[in-house]
Amino acid sequence: MVPQRRRPFTADLDALTARAAARMWNVYPGYSQDRFPYAELEPSVRGNLELAVRVLQRGTGPLPAELGGARDLGARRAGQGVPLESIIQAYRQTERVIVLDVLHQSRRWPVAEAEGVTDLVITTFDDLTDAMINAYRDTSSAIEVERRRVENEVVTALAGGIDVGAARLEQWVRALDLDPGGVWIAAAVRSTERSSLTALQVSLRRRAAGLGGSGISHVLFGETDRVLLILVSVAGDEDRARDAVRTLFSGARPGGPVLGGVGDPCRTLGEAGSSCRQAQDAMRVARSADPGDPVTLVDHRDVLVDVLVDAHPGAADALTRAVLDPLARYPYLVETLEVLLAHHLSQSVTARELFLHVNTVSHRLHRIHQLTGRHPTRFPDAVEIALALRWRRLRTGPDDGGTATGGPGS
Repeated sequence: MVPQRRRPFTADLDALTARAAARMWNVYPGYSQDRFPYAELEPSVRGNLELAVRVLQRGTGPLPAELGGARDLGARRAGQGVPLESIIQAYRQTERVIVLDVLHQSRRWPVAEAEGVTDLVITTFDDLTDAMINAYRDTSSAIEVERRRVENEVVTALAGGIDVGAARLEQWVRALDLDPGGVWIAAAVRSTERSSLTALQVSLRRRAAGLGGSGISHVLFGETDRVLLILVSVAGDEDRARDAVRTLFSGARPGGPVLGGVGDPCRTLGEAGSSCRQAQDAMRVARSADPGDPVTLVDHRDVLVDVLVDAHPGAADALTRAVLDPLARYPYLVETLEVLLAHHLSQSVTARELFLHVNTVSHRLHRIHQLTGRHPTRFPDAVEIALALRWRRLRTGPDDGGTATGGPGS
């Protein structure tokens, strides 16, 4: 228990305020003009000092109502984006200033009385700090929830092709504190398990926070229909934007395999909707070469043919039926087609790869022509055959619907 004070405690609040403010302004991150004006700092510092003096004069700790200022400050600093660690340090500097003043005044007091007064100051600032921290965290949580809501609104609206208008776009920029400059690029990923997308988003947010030196300015997230959409803003050119996306995903841990696509970079946030749609198109045709890979990303520009075919499934199905259904009883003929296309329609290379005589390959191609009406070495027919095979791989996957090797020699 603090001993009854026998001497009045006085303090030069103006001097103490100036001294404490000098220990934090432009010293701790967030305590600078880019977050809040200096004119706002002194009243909050002085208020804490006044409370400490009042507590010392009466000899009892702060009342709950007297901690309201600390709660208000915590909420306000959270909204200003001042790091919590900086605010705690600022409180400790204010505490240090008044403790030193107390020690100076009490140097001739009895030891027990001096220790009691000092302990009361420390307890007061502990209470102030706790009240501030709780309010800061509550406000930060509410801000984060609102930010994620706006992020999702931005990304899903752009991906959906909604014409939001310049005013709405500017409102989003202000709400999310975005830099309108730089290059924007989208990625889209899907998974059969929602938990994988949730884990991936957590992992990517953590990765983005630690990649300040990679040129990434902003990362926005949106989710719809078991698809996670990511918009990345990069300070640099288009190549750097693509590299930044790969870097962001390189260490991601989704908790399960996910497949995704990357769109083309664009110059403004307003144009990013096209990148979102390209990313989704690429995602739909993405196939994992290794089922053990946690994340498979394909670039839209690398799968343009697949995207075109996927956009017209009815026509692709009709083409596949016309070209491949007649060969269903002859898997060795389909294998011959795949090897021929993989080696630029060279019959000699195809024969070598299949351990056949070149005349056998020629006979097989003639048989394919008889069954399908398409000759594999004629360019227009080869294109149709290649598209049909490509569509079948997209529909069935690399390990399904495969062809048998070997087969009859003619």
